[in-house]
Amino acid sequence: MLNEEAKIELLPNLKKPAIKNAAEVVDELRRLEEVNGGKLTPDVVVDAAAHPASPMHQYFEWDDSEAAREYRLSQARTLITSVRVRIESLPSRPMVRAFVHVQGPAANKSHYASAAKAMSDPDTRDVILARALQELQSFQKRYAEFMELAEVFSSIEAINARLAANAPAQRGAPIIRT
Repeated sequence: MLNEEAKIELLPNLKKPAIKNAAEVVDELRRLEEVNGGKLTPDVVVDAAAHPASPMHQYFEWDDSEAAREYRLSQARTLITSVRVRIESLPSRPMVRAFVHVQGPAANKSHYASAAKAMSDPDTRDVILARALQELQSFQKRYAEFMELAEVFSSIEAINARLAANAPAQRGAPIIRT
């Protein structure tokens, strides 16, 4: 739970410089939550950030042409990731994504590939599994205080240990260190 003693930190946005005034931004978000009956919504934040004097202003893209392009790229990502397929040999299994996100070594090397192609290439498969495990670890950190999820967390750790033990020597040790 966030309280006055909590460490204030904002995650950097890849397209924007790190926010140096994190405490001011958090104070403004708390103020907006308070004046809006305990509810903080993206609409409220954008409206407040539109004022150049707002501590949040620098976090947003205010060039409408660039913002529109970024929004369309977001829509394209949503479109790509919304395609689902059913594996004919496993008809009772739920549908799965047809395309997966493959993060390259540099930000501009990121792309999508059909799940079948991506998972059939050992190096690409390793990248996808490493990212999946990082997301699971992030989930574990986010919900660590919920003892009801202890069994899920144990499973995450077991999967990570098993994959690390089976990783080829040239690719290094554990995919994720917990």
